Amino acid sequence: MEKIVEKIIEFGAYAPSGENVQPWRVVINNPYEFLLYNLPDVDSSIYNTNQTGSHIALGAFLENILIGAHSLGYEVEIRMFPSSDKNHIASVYIKKSDLNYDEDSHLAKYIKSRCTNRKPQEKDLSSMKINQLESALKPARDNEANLQIRLSTTKEIAQAFSLNDQLTFSKRELHKFFFDHLRWSQKDVEKHVTGMYIKTLELPLPIQKLLKILKYWRIMNGLNKIGISKQIAGEACKLYENSGAFGAILTSGDSPKDFIDAGRVLERVWIKATSMGLNFHPLGGIALLMYLAETPNKKLLFSDNEIALLNSARESLSNLFNVTNKKILFFFRVGKGATPSAYSPKSRLKDTIHLTSHLHE
Repeated sequence: MEKIVEKIIEFGAYAPSGENVQPWRVVINNPYEFLLYNLPDVDSSIYNTNQTGSHIALGAFLENILIGAHSLGYEVEIRMFPSSDKNHIASVYIKKSDLNYDEDSHLAKYIKSRCTNRKPQEKDLSSMKINQLESALKPARDNEANLQIRLSTTKEIAQAFSLNDQLTFSKRELHKFFFDHLRWSQKDVEKHVTGMYIKTLELPLPIQKLLKILKYWRIMNGLNKIGISKQIAGEACKLYENSGAFGAILTSGDSPKDFIDAGRVLERVWIKATSMGLNFHPLGGIALLMYLAETPNKKLLFSDNEIALLNSARESLSNLFNVTNKKILFFFRVGKGATPSAYSPKSRLKDTIHLTSHLHE
């Protein structure tokens, strides 16, 4: 039974996370129970203020656990925030099941091949494909997150998304986080395990070489005076315009559980897209920055100009996605395209799992 638990946890560990920081730790209490913890110090970026980004990643981890367990013939009970420790995200209990989980058995085959793909996509994903993606969320769910996908691409959506790219190179804290987690070579990838391999950015070789200069803030800041961050955003906008469809994940609130629910929805639709042979590019950064620009501490995080830019982007995207009385916690683009040039690594299972002392005996 212990091997089954480890196999289920391994499904979880293939979840996505911002800059691939993998903010999780699992403690196995017994062969039928394990505890999921957040590692609050692995991501100190603005994106993860109040652990919002990590909660999305942990939600994806839980969804993988559910899908993986179902594929192995096990039921899962997830008890959220079961203790006073705010980093104790969930206690997970498993037991053998006689039920058939045909959809999850199918999706489980694609958990390990799910990846970020930033390449251009064929425009205008068909309505049939859109319906198939939305159908991934029809099974009964214990959350209020929902998915909205906008068919076709419009310049307004692409422009709003590119604001994240502009701020990444114009705001020192975001610039530092980006370059701290960028891995320049396969050797660098193998050394760190976490982080983002530069080849996954799908940039031309001259731009990859340029980034080695732009990683120095003094140079970057000087070039910003002639508008280079806006030029970078313009290039990103061109990429986003080449998308099959844009998606938004909406929730009724912004509690830690809401962010976890958004992560669960994100992971399920991402795996569904992978099973359909579609490329998937998560765009959570702009959603998290827009959310933070509404919080009481916004002036501690952003300048007045940055707040104005983020408020304008939120208004534009809310109108384009017809959002009322909901929070937008994540965006993505999805469509047909070429295979990715490279993949980001995942931690070894032994670095994720911790055993309580009696299981060592």
